[in-house]
Amino acid sequence: MQKTLNLMRAVSGKHWGANRESLLMIYKALVRSVIDYGAIAYDNATESQLARLDSVQCQALRISTGAMTGTSLAIMQAHCGEIPHQLRRLKSQAE
Repeated sequence: MQKTLNLMRAVSGKHWGANRESLLMIYKALVRSVIDYGAIAYDNATESQLARLDSVQCQALRISTGAMTGTSLAIMQAHCGEIPHQLRRLKSQAE
């Protein structure tokens, strides 16, 4: 996952890099798809393992939006239109 985050960092830039929509598309294609693929296994995951997933999502959304380091995950999720992983898992299991 770190290689994907580094890729996002490489194509992002304040004056020359990819725009927010392109970075969110990269996030959805390369990060969120991997997290969603293993969503069924996360039902038995510990809190620390789930926190690592949230950390990856937080880093990716921070890169995409250009947010400061102290910005909370909930604010970035709301700004980007993303829902928390737990709700995505519940929604996918209901379908």
